[in-house]
Formats: sequence, structure tokens, C-alpha cells
Amino acid sequence: MYKNNHKQVIAQDIKKIDILAPTIAPVLCLASVVMVTPVLGEHNIPMTIVDHDERRSVIFPAGP
Repeated sequence: MYKNNHKQVIAQDIKKIDILAPTIAPVLCLASVVMVTPVLGEHNIPMTIVDHDERRSVIFPAGP
């Protein structure tokens, strides 16, 4: 399980999140899909990776 590194509210119902994921950030391809669980025990949300920062081990997903 990876932790939310940073969350920014851009507009109502639109948020930008950065996820600290050191094991997958260096090896993933853009447009890969990750499953995000906003609250433990809730349903997963599929999100597409739109960018990543290998140096910081951070991924930037975009979702529905």
C-alpha cells in the first residue's frame, strides 16, 4: 500500500494527488492503470498514470 504524498484541490470535485510509490515509479509506463482506495475498506477507483517522477518516486494518477 502506498501513501498519498500531496493532495491539491483544483476546483470543486477536481483534485490532484501525488502518490509516493518507490517500487513502481521507476518502472511503470505512462497510461498504466493503478487502483486507488481513497478510504480503507471502500471500493477501489481505477486511475491512469499521467506522469511520474522517478527521482522522487512519485506517480501522478488521473481518474474519472
